Amino acid sequence: MIRLRKIIFFIYPAAIFSIAIYLSFIQGARAGRVKVLTLSQDQPGKVVLALGKATAISFPVKPEHLVPGAPGSVAINFLGNDITVNPNARDPGNLLVYTKSGRYVIVFELGSGGNYDDVVKIHFGNEGTPLRLMEDSYHVENLKVALKAKSKAGKDSVLDIPVFVTGNGTQLRSPELFDAFKETKKLRCPGCVVSSKESSLQVSCARPIQDLKCEAAPFKEVLLRRSGP
Repeated sequence: MIRLRKIIFFIYPAAIFSIAIYLSFIQGARAGRVKVLTLSQDQPGKVVLALGKATAISFPVKPEHLVPGAPGSVAINFLGNDITVNPNARDPGNLLVYTKSGRYVIVFELGSGGNYDDVVKIHFGNEGTPLRLMEDSYHVENLKVALKAKSKAGKDSVLDIPVFVTGNGTQLRSPELFDAFKETKKLRCPGCVVSSKESSLQVSCARPIQDLKCEAAPFKEVLLRRSGP
């Protein structure tokens, strides 16, 4: 009995310590990110939210006006130059940010677990042009990118990518679109011009884009489909 007590005496603290380490690891794994995001007037930025979590977004100056794309899907509170954002739905939409220097776009995306942003520090890029409401009208929407494999052994996949839509729907631009094809050969879309600039891919066509068949090795076919204006 005495020997058993001695064994418990030594094992118990070690077990408690191990449990504490495990719990701290789990809590750390569930923590979100702290990141810096640079916005320009011609390129939106992405902020990942999580249900039941608040994300703080810090601006270099206090925004003049904020316009949520889906007002009922997010709750926004002001704290000086910062705002806090809580998602209320699985499609949190986007956020238009108006400042004295111009207009910027933040695209919200819903993450899970530890895949979300706790704190986002915003920097405004210097490459933006003066705000021209009539000439620079745009919106942000999701683009479905269907990737069809060449062989039966391959696997088809579909991506949902936020894109910046300009030119009355004739131009699509997105850094996420650039990331989707940076490991493949150049994306080619018949009848359109595909260009890249500053880690952002742009597709420009003569007519408004709705469904667009493109090519990019090693895929048999790439289909771009807009979600709608």
